[in-house]
Amino acid sequence: RLRDRGLTFICANPDIVVERGSKLVYCAGAIAQEYEKLGGTAIYCGKPHKPVYDMALSTARALRPEGIRDGRVLCIGDALRTDIIGATAAGFDSLFIASGIHAEELNALEGAEPDHAALANLFSGHAHPRGVMPRLAW
Repeated sequence: RLRDRGLTFICANPDIVVERGSKLVYCAGAIAQEYEKLGGTAIYCGKPHKPVYDMALSTARALRPEGIRDGRVLCIGDALRTDIIGATAAGFDSLFIASGIHAEELNALEGAEPDHAALANLFSGHAHPRGVMPRLAW
């Protein structure tokens, strides 16, 4: 019905899946993709699209009177498609968290050290993070 009304889907989080506890659940990006398959129009905001990185850097610079030098930004994330590729496209270094949404394919469940061959395969032909951590707790 939404498509028939010509409504545009604005997707604020293009992730296909996200972690909720120990489960992966579908996120807004998956819904937007399905809407497009039905013939609807979707506009994607957020990572991996550059405007969100520009806005974050602008906000950080406004909050930090001494400024932020180029090359001093590190983007942290667990999703290759949005976090790592987006950071690289925006010109930022990134830190990949292996125990996130790619944990199963990296044999990194429950924060285990990721399989290095699987990491190489995941990053093959894509952006490469500055570093990899098994997990991040905060």
